[in-house]
Amino acid sequence: MIFYDVSAEYTLSQMIPAIIDKLDHLKGTGSDDEYSDGQRTAYVECLELIQKWEKSKFYNLNFHIETKYPI
Repeated sequence: MIFYDVSAEYTLSQMIPAIIDKLDHLKGTGSDDEYSDGQRTAYVECLELIQKWEKSKFYNLNFHIETKYPI
């Protein structure tokens, strides 16, 4: 097993754009099945948790998530 020695801040800074990219992709597909709904809900909930981090606004997470990505 390989372990990388990176900070939590680095990890979160990489997760934010990755999750937003996935949500944008789901939004663009127009998929409305249960699986896509579940994915969208999980990603939105993850972003909402990350948004509680005091530095989230510095990583472009300074918007109302459920307004942009309604679930």
